[in-house]
Amino acid sequence: MSKDRPGYSLPFGFVQSPVLASLALTTSALGAALLGLHNRAVRLSVYMDDFILSGDDVGELSDARDSLAAAAEVSGFQFNPAKSTGPSAALEVFNLNLCHSHLAVTATRLAAFEAALTGASVQEADGILGYVGTVNADQRSLLAAGRDV
Repeated sequence: MSKDRPGYSLPFGFVQSPVLASLALTTSALGAALLGLHNRAVRLSVYMDDFILSGDDVGELSDARDSLAAAAEVSGFQFNPAKSTGPSAALEVFNLNLCHSHLAVTATRLAAFEAALTGASVQEADGILGYVGTVNADQRSLLAAGRDV
């Protein structure tokens, strides 16, 4: 954010925060750049404030990433350098390993789920196994094998 412009923020947990943030994003240069991606050979996935670009053309992906970074700067947004990577054949996002035609829970998160299953209630175990199963059926089977499911 520029020092010559006032700073504003939305309170965390404020029910309308995602809606207001979406409106602010839509009217910004970054929002325009995101909307402009539909004309390119790049697919955009958005979850709250996380963007994932995917596609087959590495050059196109690099150009799209660079144009989004430039638009973010104009809009007063900052991308997190630790989370801004790629293009690459695979990435880790939301405790998941993601690549073409394959999705899996990371080893660290899977170990945490395995530990949580020890002493978990039936409902907790069903929730964990259900979530893991939506990500990767083989990983769910491995977790379930250690329980009487």
